[in-house]
Amino acid sequence: MAARADFEVSWGDLDPAAIVFYPHFFAWADAATHRLFRRLGSPMDALLVKQRISFGLVACSAQFHSPVRQGDLLRCRTTVAKIGTASLELQHIFRVGRRPVATVREVRVCMDLSDPKALAARELPTRLRKRLAAARS
Repeated sequence: MAARADFEVSWGDLDPAAIVFYPHFFAWADAATHRLFRRLGSPMDALLVKQRISFGLVACSAQFHSPVRQGDLLRCRTTVAKIGTASLELQHIFRVGRRPVATVREVRVCMDLSDPKALAARELPTRLRKRLAAARS
């Protein structure tokens, strides 16, 4: 069960060469991560309020395959590449039509936010782990 997100590239997303300024891919990947959690029935804002957990970004990388320009419609497919004890790795594949344009990988750690002065990683809740497993690539 992958999550899909679409992003229309606008003028403000471009650099002086009239292609997407690369940090936008990281923002779009973050938005796609939130969409995945919503699709799995565990929105991040609800996890924070109800369980006092969130998913901190600890690593992020990207490979860029082809330029993206104003007016292009980006389609992002997000899957779970790995599930650890307290972490998960997400893969976001961006395409314009059938053309692959970028791949972004994120590693996120499940964080216990019950005491903001003592942030710590915690084991993924069992129910959420099962839902994330359904989104494996």
